[in-house]
Amino acid sequence: MERETDTGEQAQRLLTLTWSGVAGVIGGLAGLLTASRNGWSMLPAILAGFIAGAAVVYVGVTVFTNALGGAAATLYAPAAPRTPARREYSRAESLVARARYDEASAAYRRHAEEHPEDPEPVLRLARLYRDRLHRYEDAAAHFSRARDIASEPGIRQLAARELIEVLARRTDKPARAIPELARLAEEQSGTPVGEWARVELARLKAELPGQ
Repeated sequence: MERETDTGEQAQRLLTLTWSGVAGVIGGLAGLLTASRNGWSMLPAILAGFIAGAAVVYVGVTVFTNALGGAAATLYAPAAPRTPARREYSRAESLVARARYDEASAAYRRHAEEHPEDPEPVLRLARLYRDRLHRYEDAAAHFSRARDIASEPGIRQLAARELIEVLARRTDKPARAIPELARLAEEQSGTPVGEWARVELARLKAELPGQ
């Protein structure tokens, strides 16, 4: 492949020089004609015409070839779209690691306000409420919010499952998980997530009297 590229470049260079030579000859003839009409010295006029004609064509062909090559490269190998950088919430995470949970929750809330379309800080805040602060109602509210704003199906399903588990196992009103399970089982019918929701729904109904 490299040899083919080198050969092509050499052929292009030779063709450019050939056209430049032809243009130089034409320029030299034009210089000769101009000198004879005006009584000028022949040799300088011929040399000037040759150099000018050759230079104009050489530069023009080179610029055109480079522009054409750049356009072809863009057409056949367009630049890949840039993947948006994943946001980092390292400040809040460092506060969690140092057990400064109230400050961490404030940091996550601030991130969620700054990026209302991103479910990640909402999910992390929900997990902080669930795992560290044991504020299960707040955790459920934020899992629900993360599910509602998530655009990726995987994130939406993850938030839904964590919401269901908090409602069913961490609150004093586990029956609230039943409509969530029913919705997930219907939305994900025929998938492993849907089957999990169906089984959990049946189990929860069997455990709760009157359901």
